[in-house]
Amino acid sequence: MEFYGQIPGLRRQRPGTARRARGRARDLRGHEPEPLYPVLQAGGGSLVGYEDGAPGQYRVNQANIETAFQYKGFSWQSEFHWKQIVDKLNGDATDDLHGYYIQAGYFLHSAIHWWPEPLELAVRNAGYMPNREADQTKKRETSMAANWFFNGHKNKLTAEVSYFNYDKAGDIPASQTRFRLQWDISL
Repeated sequence: MEFYGQIPGLRRQRPGTARRARGRARDLRGHEPEPLYPVLQAGGGSLVGYEDGAPGQYRVNQANIETAFQYKGFSWQSEFHWKQIVDKLNGDATDDLHGYYIQAGYFLHSAIHWWPEPLELAVRNAGYMPNREADQTKKRETSMAANWFFNGHKNKLTAEVSYFNYDKAGDIPASQTRFRLQWDISL
């Protein structure tokens, strides 16, 4: 599955991947993933609002639950991520952040033999809830995609339609639908 949504504050991992006990994660075609889930580095440098913290300013408590499954052309992957950020220089002010994604893809050729073998259909739902006083905007995304793999992930065409919904306006539109067509060639 290929999704490249635009929810602010998220880094994303290539869909269709599974974590393995040994070695790096691989997708259905055996390729390594790209980051795809909310990430907070030491000090919070990857999240909006935490970039300029002093050394030792933030204490981060976090939990992450992941699932992944692949079987006969079907792939499933999900993740829930929780972070609690305590600002040690501002009276232990606390922010809770939650993010998740759920996605599934299927090569229909596995069940319908006349279906073209390199064509995958996929769906995805993701959300990011920054429970911060400065930003209470809940960001959600629902996407559907069709991927045609000419040569695995080295040569593929993706058609995707995504619906973005934000609970609170501002400089971000309250909702938006986007269609994207992407041809990806890797050398």
